[in-house]
Amino acid sequence: MSSDLPNAGSLPNGIVAGADGNMWFIELASHKLGRLSLDGGLSEYPLPAIGAPLSIASDLSGAHT
Repeated sequence: MSSDLPNAGSLPNGIVAGADGNMWFIELASHKLGRLSLDGGLSEYPLPAIGAPLSIASDLSGAHT
């Protein structure tokens, strides 16, 4: 998967399917949250500078925590 990301060294981790069918993951080295949509589109969202999440999970309602 990392070869398809804009930054090949981003170290994707903790890949989880969301209730909407999208795949969500943490980019450890890039400090971003990534989303791969059903149509193959990739979105990246910067994470707050405080802390360093190692993984992601969905709760019972499908929200990501």
